[in-house]
Amino acid sequence: MKKALLPFLMALLIIPVTLVATATGKDNIIEEKTAFINIVTDIKGTYVQVDEIEWYEGEQANLEAEKDGDCYEEDGKCVVPDGYYIRNSDDKLQKLSLASDTTIFMQTYQIDQTYEINWDQEITWEQLLKEWNHSSERYQHIPFHLVIKDGEIISIKEQYIP
Repeated sequence: MKKALLPFLMALLIIPVTLVATATGKDNIIEEKTAFINIVTDIKGTYVQVDEIEWYEGEQANLEAEKDGDCYEEDGKCVVPDGYYIRNSDDKLQKLSLASDTTIFMQTYQIDQTYEINWDQEITWEQLLKEWNHSSERYQHIPFHLVIKDGEIISIKEQYIP
């Protein structure tokens, strides 16, 4: 009986280890970044250049801006305009491709024509490319929240800036 029980117990120990290794392996690594982006098309195709930034809002924005000496005094307190602060301490660019099913959410899509904010308006990659080619200078100064899976962008969300 003890001899038959030993292989069974060993199997119980090996199976969870195998499952944990699979779940935490290199596949399905998901990371989130906030960044300025630039869409580039060259002979190799279209890709996104990512300049990662730090995005802060509210009181945390004031504290971070004060650390950098990048705020103004108001009632003896360091404050930032519009309640947000962007720190870009590293201008290193990362080149990322897009997943075939990347979702894109915009706040100011075609604002030059509509003068309206449409919160989390989902658009296609083709719509973004057309808009980017029309207003790329404006979009290069707007942060985007990216979700990256296994080195490919799976989600892009524009951060509204007042």
